Amino acid sequence: MARPRTPVGTFGEIEFRKLANGTVRARTRFRDHDGQLRRIEASGDTRTRAEHRLKEKLAAQRLLHRVW
Repeated sequence: MARPRTPVGTFGEIEFRKLANGTVRARTRFRDHDGQLRRIEASGDTRTRAEHRLKEKLAAQRLLHRVW
């Protein structure tokens, strides 16, 4: 059985990778308002900071396409 689609406006699992320069990159796939999956990523000097920056970007993405 296939995995269910990520609902519009939500994101999947966050993956983390430590880069050669010492920063941490956090990235995930976000289902945008048009139904397309988009890769969103952010980096920081720690895993926690990278995750917070990624979630800020995701929140901004949701607000950008919010229908009032």
